Amino acid sequence: MRNNIEDIRDPLNKSIEEINFILDSKIKEKYYYAIFLAFAIIEFNLKFVIFMNQTWKFANKKISQNKFEKIANITGEKIKNMNFADLIKDALINDLVSVKLYTMLEKARKERNELVHSIWFHARRNDFRFLRKKLEMLCNLGSDLVSILNKTYSKIGIDEIFSPKVVRTFLKGL
Repeated sequence: MRNNIEDIRDPLNKSIEEINFILDSKIKEKYYYAIFLAFAIIEFNLKFVIFMNQTWKFANKKISQNKFEKIANITGEKIKNMNFADLIKDALINDLVSVKLYTMLEKARKERNELVHSIWFHARRNDFRFLRKKLEMLCNLGSDLVSILNKTYSKIGIDEIFSPKVVRTFLKGL
């Protein structure tokens, strides 16, 4: 199935559309699901931005295609093994996110851990206003990361970064 992805942005955009539909239609029963989907989008975006940032440095160097692919594979594997906290730190260290966005991502990460461990789920699972507020906050973070993805792409200026071959290389590591 991964081989059918033509552009890494397609599944991201479909997921974002799904979340927006849930919010716009006020489908309260799906807020909890949409929160998990938003977290997945945020983490995936972080991984891909870091991947782009690290591999583009080699794109214009005079190295063989084989070596570039090896570097891309190793980078993808490295990123695959990074946890959410390390991804956030790496994005800050490499100047991919601002301190403000880093702080917001770190707060979201802590909330995600609480959610995964059901600390606030049991107490708030029927508090749809609370869930909607969390989902909206995550959507804003996701939107910020999409902007960063686009800015990183603009800096790189290489259309091939979203090509099926690069996408497969990236996804192979995940």
